[in-house]
Amino acid sequence: MYKKFRIKLFLTMIVFAVMIAGTIAFVNFNELKKQTTQDHEEKMQHIEDMVTQSLETTEKAYYFLDQEIAEQMENISERFVEKYQRNPDFDTWNFAELKKEIGMDIYIINQENEITHSSFADDIGMDFDDCCSKLAVLLDQYRMNGIFHHDGMEVEQKTGKIKKYSYMGTPDGKYVIELGNDLGNEEVFHTFNFLEYEDQLTQKFVSVESVRILNIWGLAYGMAREEAELSGERKEVFSRALGSNTEQEMKKDGFTYRYIPYQSEFDSGTSEKKVIELVMNRDMLTSVLDSQRNKFFLQMTAIIVIAILVAALISRWVSIPMHLAFHDGLTKLKNRTAFEEVLNQSLAKRTNYAFLMIDLDYFKSVNDLLGHEAGDRLLKKVAFAIEENIPEQATAYRYGGDEFVVIIKDSSREEAVETANRILKSLEEVFGDHEMLRQLNVSASIGISLSPDHGKNASSLFRKADAALYQSKEKGKNQWGFLTHGIEDE
Repeated sequence: MYKKFRIKLFLTMIVFAVMIAGTIAFVNFNELKKQTTQDHEEKMQHIEDMVTQSLETTEKAYYFLDQEIAEQMENISERFVEKYQRNPDFDTWNFAELKKEIGMDIYIINQENEITHSSFADDIGMDFDDCCSKLAVLLDQYRMNGIFHHDGMEVEQKTGKIKKYSYMGTPDGKYVIELGNDLGNEEVFHTFNFLEYEDQLTQKFVSVESVRILNIWGLAYGMAREEAELSGERKEVFSRALGSNTEQEMKKDGFTYRYIPYQSEFDSGTSEKKVIELVMNRDMLTSVLDSQRNKFFLQMTAIIVIAILVAALISRWVSIPMHLAFHDGLTKLKNRTAFEEVLNQSLAKRTNYAFLMIDLDYFKSVNDLLGHEAGDRLLKKVAFAIEENIPEQATAYRYGGDEFVVIIKDSSREEAVETANRILKSLEEVFGDHEMLRQLNVSASIGISLSPDHGKNASSLFRKADAALYQSKEKGKNQWGFLTHGIEDE
């Protein structure tokens, strides 16, 4: 009984400790996880703000220079239109010399929106209908109206250089004369260079994989088309951000790709809209979260181990008095309290069991003549002999003094009789080994009751076994017997 109590107490304490400590650890883990994720998001927002501010600063600084460059480009464009009217054969134009003269690239775009002539040979043959449909629509308009137009900061597709482009249609509507001014040569760009700032961010923040400014075609400023052009899912998310003018994000292969729409207050034309691409390496975030998760499992393991140790110690401390309360201190058998507990609980649930009431004959003489110490030694031997000779499903109790009780669960009449015979035979050997005990005629008598033959409840069977014991004594002792008279069956 005490073992069951000890086990229940042990398990209850473990479950309680694990639930309380585990809940606290789990809440703390979730808070840390939430805080770590929030810190990651705040870092991305901080970087996004810094990039936006850098871009705005660059554009603002460039704005004051832009009008001067635009006027210069307009004057040059008008000169080239006049030159075209005098000599419409571009094959005779020396574009290399013209570039040296004006310090800008020149592009001639025909009605099919193809570059037919240029000072930048790599761009000859470029078809804007294929690569840049939005710009192609504008080129058709520029070609027809003959008015000077200019953009802000744009990307040269082949090299990724940041340039300012201007456009003016020829009077006959056949061509657009485009100029490209390399802004990297301007002093303001050396002072306010957001491309260098992008590099600084990637070096300063380990989790930042890359920061890029993209034009409306998804080309990155400062990078050649082959290296910078978006594709697949990244191109789709970029397009959604540009089209909806709302921030878009995707997570793939351990990276977070965030696309932030940006509308310039200073640029115009195709360069008015841009998109900031921020690529964050999630490995560090994942590493931190994994570390926190590992700490959580280590904490839980420590909690469980400590809970087991504490529960084992406390259950042992508590179970010792429980053990003493339900066990006889001399014989170590279960005591009368345990027996009565069984009567009140366990046996009420069973239908087939046997009671054996055992009492020592002439035991008082042992105490009187040999002393109480000798009597105690004898009781220990008797208890051991009884316990050695009962079935596995039986329990022995010291009821009090020299009285013992054996309860056999699920017992038949034959098993009860065989158990009584074994006990008597074993006790005869115990008593026979001591000459004084033989002289005192010490023996044992046993009374037996069975369910349902002698009753259906435990208390009735106990009384009948007790009565059967005294009938056995009256018949001559050192024997067992069933109740034959004296108590009516219940």
